[in-house]
Amino acid sequence: MKNVLLTSLYLLIYSPGADSDQIQGYWLTGEGKTIVEIYEDAANHNGKIVWLEKPNNRKGEPHTDKMNPDRSLRNRPIMGLNMLENLEYKDGNWHGKLYVPNKGRTVDAVLSLVNNDELQITVSFRGFTKEISWYRTQAPE
Repeated sequence: MKNVLLTSLYLLIYSPGADSDQIQGYWLTGEGKTIVEIYEDAANHNGKIVWLEKPNNRKGEPHTDKMNPDRSLRNRPIMGLNMLENLEYKDGNWHGKLYVPNKGRTVDAVLSLVNNDELQITVSFRGFTKEISWYRTQAPE
């Protein structure tokens, strides 16, 4: 009985699912113009755009994914778009894809929690890497 209790306690404290969920929540991008909600979807995490500093273009219409290389997707709204996809938790980091709407590119991304309020994202594209930071924030109103 004692072994069962100790094993259960160990699994509760050191459960890999607990660590992998730390990334969930709302994140303000480094430029401060976008908030992304990272949420769990099946076995992975995704991140969708839930707030834009300027949600509409000069005509007052919602911004669309006009730089997407797939012409059939260029009219979809940026708001609600998944910017992070298929984030899988491995070795203390999340590995997946980051879509950059203003460039129409999808890049490899590794996300690491610096602390509870800062997320460091290392993106890789065609041999180049760049690090950016996002900051935990409140849900937009």
